[in-house]
Amino acid sequence: MFKHAPVPLLLLLTVLMSGCVMMPTRVAIMDFENATGDPAFDKLKIAVPEYLTQYLTNYGFITLLERQDIHRFLAEIDSDPTDTRNLSRWQKLGEKINAHYLIAGSCSRLDQNFVLCARIFSVEKGQVIPRSASTKTCMREYEIFDQVRSIASELGYQLKYRGGAVARQSAQQGVPSREGAARLPAASERTPVPYVQQIR
Repeated sequence: MFKHAPVPLLLLLTVLMSGCVMMPTRVAIMDFENATGDPAFDKLKIAVPEYLTQYLTNYGFITLLERQDIHRFLAEIDSDPTDTRNLSRWQKLGEKINAHYLIAGSCSRLDQNFVLCARIFSVEKGQVIPRSASTKTCMREYEIFDQVRSIASELGYQLKYRGGAVARQSAQQGVPSREGAARLPAASERTPVPYVQQIR
């Protein structure tokens, strides 16, 4: 088809097509919120993101940003560091570290169950992406980290879809873009997950 095409045209086509697969999705994982009401579980604020980082590292299309950098830049932002749900603060952080998305989450208790929830925040749009939440429950603390693996799988699926859309849009328009996907089926739409699931 392109047998007699000029070399510059072939080069341009090669660059545009390769852009669909070469553009990484830059992701930062925030500290999780301890919403259990028990300070004994404060360790989960750091432990859960670290496990999530470990699992998401296996996804080659994701570039995970250093969590030390996140803490350093958050300290530089003029805002209340205890206000963990300040979305404008999240957006400032994302822009500072050049992230496409932030992952934020919490660990709470409901009917003696631990409830883990993680959401994807779009830096470009300055909001949590609708239907991006992944929620898992368990009864025992040591089971939490198995649930983190499931959360990582669901988030990885979403980030792959959104990252692919970013790459396709950038290649078509010839300009960089942080957000490309219109709507991704939520995890609950693919595999129904009850809010509270008794694990025996």
